[in-house]
Amino acid sequence: MDLRRFQRTDEVTAEQARRMRQGYNALVTHVDRLFGRLLGAWEELRLRETTVLAYTSDHGEMLGKFGLWFKSSLYEDAVRVPLLGAGPRFKPGRRVRTPVSLRDLQAAVFEAVGAHRPSDWVGEPLQHLPDYDAERAVFAEYHSSGVHSGAFMIRKGPWKLIYSMAAPHQLHNLHEDPEERVTMWSRESEVAGELERELRKTCNPEEVNARAQAVEARQLAEIDDILNDPQGERRTVWQGVSM
Repeated sequence: MDLRRFQRTDEVTAEQARRMRQGYNALVTHVDRLFGRLLGAWEELRLRETTVLAYTSDHGEMLGKFGLWFKSSLYEDAVRVPLLGAGPRFKPGRRVRTPVSLRDLQAAVFEAVGAHRPSDWVGEPLQHLPDYDAERAVFAEYHSSGVHSGAFMIRKGPWKLIYSMAAPHQLHNLHEDPEERVTMWSRESEVAGELERELRKTCNPEEVNARAQAVEARQLAEIDDILNDPQGERRTVWQGVSM
């Protein structure tokens, strides 16, 4: 509800939705063709043994599902991204179902080129992961525009937990309910507890959320100072936050 109100997506008409989906599919087709050209050149120049080729994205697109557009949520349509990798130490033809994150892609690049990677960095090289590991957990979080508070995600095997700080928590079995229409939070308390413990291995959600809100409050105060500055001075407001 917060995101729909903030993004004013309830104002999107059926015709606008049709045209935006048409445009999105056209963009996907265009990118696919460009990637095909790149892959063709990579093969023609015989770069497989010396050059890592990866294709991914930083977020997906809700495309009107649940009345939401753009990203800004932890539903699969927004948080799940494509990931293709080829080159040194990548086995051709593998289709990996183990949940991974972009930090694993970073680790894969270090692995492929034989560079040293700090041992305390999160992530495992994609080349070392099995085709399916139901015990491996991946993490994501959201603290930005359009919501009253942050949210965290843990994905492990078929299960996915969305742990919200200002909304009901959600638990989904993505094998049985890939569209995330039914939350199992109250019916699968044991699984919910297991995934919450996995979440707390990564971070303290209450503490991280409080830090994010403190930064937000400071930024809003600085913006307010600028807007009310009689001298019209402009200062740098936005500051990067590492969670």
